[in-house]
Amino acid sequence: MIQKLLLLFILTIPFLATAQENNDCMEKKDFLIIHSSKDYKSALLVAQKASKSLNINLDLRELSPVSDTAIGLSFPYISCKSIYEDLKSPDTCCYIARGRSDDGDYISIEYSSAYSSFARGYYIVVVSSGLKANNSMKSLLTKVKTKFKDAYIKSSVIYVCCMF
Repeated sequence: MIQKLLLLFILTIPFLATAQENNDCMEKKDFLIIHSSKDYKSALLVAQKASKSLNINLDLRELSPVSDTAIGLSFPYISCKSIYEDLKSPDTCCYIARGRSDDGDYISIEYSSAYSSFARGYYIVVVSSGLKANNSMKSLLTKVKTKFKDAYIKSSVIYVCCMF
């Protein structure tokens, strides 16, 4: 009996280490959102308007909409190929959610399905990402609400470790 318990313990050690590693790769981030839509063109119009009225840079991160509703947006093939070296087809899509190493105040359009706890299938216009605890996002929210009354901050857990 003791031998079986010892064997079971030894066999589960790698899984415990993997679970710990995965938790270390997840980080909570906050997103200041001003709009969500199932229609990319609608989201783009709001993003452009917001950039002008708030005087905040618009950075679409080279993303464009794709017909695959599971992914919603994709980087150009050449960028996907540099991220995932084993890609074979130029029709392959890839999307990495904002919040990994690109926090800050700039307007982008993101796909909600890539974020835990967000409703799936929406193009969201994000004005800022990072941690609202640093107070700059809270003060930016106050400024944004003067132009976009429905603006809000929502949190998600983002995978931040190496993807190769």
